[in-house]
Amino acid sequence: MPVFCLDGFREPAKVTVTVTSPSAPEIRHIRLQQLAGIPWLIPAGSPAGHYRVRATQGGRSATAEFEVRRATRPRMWITPDDAEPGELGGPPGSVFWVQS
Repeated sequence: MPVFCLDGFREPAKVTVTVTSPSAPEIRHIRLQQLAGIPWLIPAGSPAGHYRVRATQGGRSATAEFEVRRATRPRMWITPDDAEPGELGGPPGSVFWVQS
């Protein structure tokens, strides 16, 4: 799962992040107020290939790319691999509540 980390942007002004898939017509926009460690869950059925990401805030912008590949075998992992009681952990859509 890609994690977006933005630097050089001004908080608390919103940043627009645009993710473009290999099948260019599919574009997703995300409006962010937090700028560090934003996980982006790749939707099921998304095409494999290179994705482009562009973050903009007024006249400021930054770009990056990442690659999506099909799994060659089943895998499972938990992130973060440790947590304090009462802390939320895991990627969006699979958040776990740690009981004390």
